[in-house]
Amino acid sequence: MTSYEAEFAAANAEYAAKFAVVRFVIGALLFAAVAAVANVNTPAVLAADEVRAAVALEMVRTMPVTVADAAN
Repeated sequence: MTSYEAEFAAANAEYAAKFAVVRFVIGALLFAAVAAVANVNTPAVLAADEVRAAVALEMVRTMPVTVADAAN
């Protein structure tokens, strides 16, 4: 092995070590982001959906019945 090949192998090993550290850090950040999103206040989300559904139902109830009137 020439000195150039030995230097190249050492540089590759250093790059691989840095890449492994960066990959670990990015994985930890992504894991933390998913964990933060997964811990949202589920009852509040469900209550908001229930309110939205109630408002939509009330809008449908009070909607003018123009399509049925046009059929007659």
